[in-house]
Amino acid sequence: MSDMIQIASLRPSSNKLERLAIEAKEQGYAFVSRLANEAKSGKNNFNKTGEWSLGVYLEEVWVGCGGINVDPFTDQDVGRLQHVYVLNAYRKKNRPQIGETPSGPQQNHA
Repeated sequence: MSDMIQIASLRPSSNKLERLAIEAKEQGYAFVSRLANEAKSGKNNFNKTGEWSLGVYLEEVWVGCGGINVDPFTDQDVGRLQHVYVLNAYRKKNRPQIGETPSGPQQNHA
């Protein structure tokens, strides 16, 4: 078993978000389901210049998601980190901390 955290682009309309959305909703957070629904409807596809969406997986399980959208409230080149969620079982459990150190594709957007 490897504790290697992998980060990859993730289409928000992907069914890979399903487990995350279910748990988030059970914990009272609707934003992961809203993210998937908005992607499927075309409202938010993270496809504007400077936007991206990613998933985090560990041991071949998708354990987190997040993304950056262009901030609609400014004319500056500012992004808003949104829709960040990590499965409860993978939060601070004596393993590499997901979200602690940017590396991979998101580091280029920092």
